Amino acid sequence: MFDTQGKPQATLRPNGGYYAQMAACRTADKTIQIAAINGDNAVAFDETGKVAWTTSAIGNHAGWRTSSFAVGDLKGDGTQEWAFIDGSGNLVIAALTGQKISSIAHAKEFAGFAIASRSGQSGVLIALANGTVQAYTFQP
Repeated sequence: MFDTQGKPQATLRPNGGYYAQMAACRTADKTIQIAAINGDNAVAFDETGKVAWTTSAIGNHAGWRTSSFAVGDLKGDGTQEWAFIDGSGNLVIAALTGQKISSIAHAKEFAGFAIASRSGQSGVLIALANGTVQAYTFQP
């Protein structure tokens, strides 16, 4: 971690792992949550390195230069949810606590995905698969 001047502040290695393919978001209580892949595990942790949850992830999804996470408000309730490909190849929607909310089966062919949040309504999960863009909404 670096400050605004680029000076190193801390090194984070939750569970002693080496992490790649990471994303971050600000939580409702204004802390930062980072989701990252370590081998074939997805790990969510805060800016101090404290682990919130760990689950399986598909290793090297779409190559190391492509993001394997998306974050946004899919339920339309003002909270953030994570989207990622788990170890079985499904795209999982999870709360910041790690609770699985929903999933899309056989999503490992997704070349990429993102979440477009919409104020006051459910967000849209957009995925690219086999040259086709697909859009999904969350229905509570």
